Amino acid sequence: MKLFSLKAGVALATVAASYAVTPHALAQSTATIPVTATVAATCRLSSPSTLDFGKAVDTVNNANLRNQGAVTVQCNRGQTGFIGLASLNSFALRAGTESMTYNVVKPTGATCPTEGGTIWRNTGADRVSVSFASSAEPVVVPVCGAIDPNQPAVQAGTYTDTLTATVSIN
Repeated sequence: MKLFSLKAGVALATVAASYAVTPHALAQSTATIPVTATVAATCRLSSPSTLDFGKAVDTVNNANLRNQGAVTVQCNRGQTGFIGLASLNSFALRAGTESMTYNVVKPTGATCPTEGGTIWRNTGADRVSVSFASSAEPVVVPVCGAIDPNQPAVQAGTYTDTLTATVSIN
């Protein structure tokens, strides 16, 4: 009898010890934790290059009146970016009291038109659209400038203006 009660006591002590060491081993519970992220539809502009008509603009003989700069746009994949342009001087190059008008025209793909062209401005259909349907790789967009050949000749000098490019998704 002592042998049986010793064995039973050892067994009870072993069971009790296992519960004492891991009291919550039998009381497990699980829960799921939702994880979310919202990616905003965004675009950005970078790397603008100067629209420089150069030193050989000749408004008397209408020579060298076109040139181009560029701006890089990047949007989320699946978005279309709309780039608008505004001018500090209402699309006039100024040197003191002298000025000459110019236009910025929309590029045809990756190139500028050699003549004519559709005016590029800051609202609605006057903006340039760039689609990022299957890729979010940056796109270099030419900024095509054309000095108006139908204006009086101006004095020699350095004429300047500032363009502001804005990109939106709507």
